[in-house]
Amino acid sequence: KEFASIIALEGVHQATSSQHATRRIIASGVRNSVGFTFAPDSEGMWFTDNGGDWLGDDLPPDELNFIPQAVLDAVLGVGNGTSAVPAPHYGFPYCYGHTNTPYGTDFNPDSTCTAYLPAAVDLGPHVAALGVRVYPRSPTASPPAFPPAYHDKLIIAEHGSWNRRDP
Repeated sequence: KEFASIIALEGVHQATSSQHATRRIIASGVRNSVGFTFAPDSEGMWFTDNGGDWLGDDLPPDELNFIPQAVLDAVLGVGNGTSAVPAPHYGFPYCYGHTNTPYGTDFNPDSTCTAYLPAAVDLGPHVAALGVRVYPRSPTASPPAFPPAYHDKLIIAEHGSWNRRDP
């Protein structure tokens, strides 16, 4: 099932359509992920996803998540032929946030979250992250657009809520 997932398409440039490409889920349990980036020093992929709606103005948080490079390699079968391990599950629609809190018994009847990875960082609730990038250490712009204090930092663009009473 590809819903609530991030997928990798292999062979798209060789296939006549994406229907002929090999599709592999690299992360599941992800709600409305808009951006991801590979940070040079973290050896993996960072991505944002939006928390669910209708739990109030202050819950659940949107999330910043991380997939270590070794996990990505294992999921994609890098280094071991074509065999791959299942993609990590980041909780949606069962659990949310860095505390791995259950969404409620409607979605998670036994309120167990041990099978899901918690968020690396909770963002604010309903901030609707639109993308994440790492500002490079050696920007190509001359002079650099941002001072050195911003180099190698994750920068997240946030849209804001569509249904929060105080946007």
